[in-house]
Amino acid sequence: MTTLSLTGLGTAASAATPAPADGGQAIAAGGPQRAQRAGVEAPVLAGDVTYFRTRGDNPHITRGEVSVHGWWEKISGKATKAKVTVWLQAHKGAKWKTVATGKRTVGPGSSKRANAREKCKNRTTKVKFRTVVDVDIIGYTDGPEKWYSNGFTLKCKV
Repeated sequence: MTTLSLTGLGTAASAATPAPADGGQAIAAGGPQRAQRAGVEAPVLAGDVTYFRTRGDNPHITRGEVSVHGWWEKISGKATKAKVTVWLQAHKGAKWKTVATGKRTVGPGSSKRANAREKCKNRTTKVKFRTVVDVDIIGYTDGPEKWYSNGFTLKCKV
């Protein structure tokens, strides 16, 4: 289960909702006001809430570079733009290390994506990579939730 956080006009509420089957997360953003903590029971005014899903793809090789993409899907509400930040991370030692970052302000949909990529130094060394995506809806507050892919091993030393 994923927690669905609602914020609107200085109020907040939370409700449980099943996570989408493809791993996206659904969160909601309310109108311009200070951020509220999820889990506080209070009314939310309908019409000032935008529901959206944060999306990302799996790390993959394109033209000799390891690449990841991030985007958002609007479920409902008035929001039209979001700043999407995507990080390409490589597992080095016992930690995930960011090797590339991309940012883009876009409307909803998978054809409008932020991209992070890094050139492969060689294509024989196996490295585990993952995608991290953060979506910030323009003009609305939302929580710090990020979308993480599973780790994928690719033949690409960066």
